[in-house]
Amino acid sequence: MFNHDDQIDILQEECAELIKACSKVKRGKPEALANLKEELAHVAMSSAMIANIYGITTEDINVETRKKADKYVFKYNEEELN
Repeated sequence: MFNHDDQIDILQEECAELIKACSKVKRGKPEALANLKEELAHVAMSSAMIANIYGITTEDINVETRKKADKYVFKYNEEELN
C-alpha cells in the first residue's frame, strides 16, 4: 500500500485532474461531463483515504460542510437583499 506522502500526492494529482475537467466543462468540450463525473469520484475516493489516514471522521467532514453551506446561504441572502 502507499505511505501517507504517496496518498497526499495522489490526492493532489486527482485535484489537478478535477480542475482540468472543470475547465473542459466550461469550454463545452465533448464528453466533459463524463470526465467531470469520473474526476469527482476520484477526488472523493482519494479524500476519503486521506481522512482515514489522519483520523478525520465523517462527522468532522459534515461539520465543515455545514459551515461552508451556511456561508453560501448567508452570502446568497445578503446578495438578494442588495
